[in-house]
This record gives sequence, C-alpha cells and structure tokens, in this order.
Amino acid sequence: MKAHIAATPRLVLGWALPEADRAVLETACRKEGLTLRMVEPGETGMTVGHLCGSRVDRAAAPLPATATPAAVFSGIDRAALDR
Repeated sequence: MKAHIAATPRLVLGWALPEADRAVLETACRKEGLTLRMVEPGETGMTVGHLCGSRVDRAAAPLPATATPAAVFSGIDRAALDR
C-alpha cells in the first residue's frame, strides 16, 4: 500500500492587515494564482495548520484583538515566494 501525502494548499493567511497592505497582497496573490484568506477574530483559537487546510483539529490560544498584522505563506516554493 502506498502512502498518500496530501498537497499543501497554496495560500496566504492574512491577519489584521491595514487596507493598503491587504490590497497589495491581494494583487500579488492574484498574479501568482494564490488564495488569500483573511483570518477572522473568531478563528484565532485555531492552529496555523488548521487555517491552512490541514486536518489537524487542535485548539490554540486565541490571539488578542489588537494583534500585530501578519501574513503566513503556505505551500509556496522559494521561486514563487521571491516573485
């Protein structure tokens, strides 16, 4: 029996991004064929893996509402990231 390894979804998670930064990231994602998924405040108790599409279902400590803006890139190779 062969093991099946699921492909990591090519996406970017955004959190608390200012509107101007979000617009730039949306444009970059569109050009590279990536999905931009903004994390909502109610999702902050999920792990990054879960938010990226992993089937892991563990709880994490919720982030404070005034968290620092961040972007997490998932399933993207170095060449695409450099572009």
